[in-house]
Amino acid sequence: MTEQRKAPPSFGDAARQMMTPGAPRLTEAEQHEVEAEEDAPDPSPLASKAADPGDEDELPEWVKMPGGLAIPPYKQVGYMRFKPELTERPDLGERTCVTWGLSVADERLAKQAARGESTRLYEEMAKRTIRVVDGHRADWAGRKTAAGSVVRFWEEIGPKARMFVINQYLQTHTPNAEETADFFLNCCVYRTAAVG
Repeated sequence: MTEQRKAPPSFGDAARQMMTPGAPRLTEAEQHEVEAEEDAPDPSPLASKAADPGDEDELPEWVKMPGGLAIPPYKQVGYMRFKPELTERPDLGERTCVTWGLSVADERLAKQAARGESTRLYEEMAKRTIRVVDGHRADWAGRKTAAGSVVRFWEEIGPKARMFVINQYLQTHTPNAEETADFFLNCCVYRTAAVG
């Protein structure tokens, strides 16, 4: 028969148990900690949203997709919205983009755009993940007047919003710690070749 373990008591539960007659008393600091735990405010709107993101198959109403856009199979797609106050050009209103992972050809184009400058490489790779700009197909021709101009979008969203796109690229194109550990522990073996 397996023994079922109980979850460890919270600090507040332990403190209440200690308040029985004959039990040692809490210090003033411990009492404040108990009261703070009991009086903790409801989670912030961001914490509530993170805890319940909603239906993962349904896109938010702010996502605008151009007709006929084919998303490659098995790609993780990112939908980003930048509020005006976060951008370099708040007068243009909210900005949106859709991103997904790079192909080998995309990586090659990003490396060419970086022109051998290693400091520009992550930025160019991140830019290359952009597939839709404000509801229009991404335009990579370099024409700032085109509806989906990535060059113009990149300038207008400014450094704060650009950092979100760069971070998204890094998170989706870099193995996390668990994946890295699993790879080196279970999927990679080294041996030394014998001489002779």
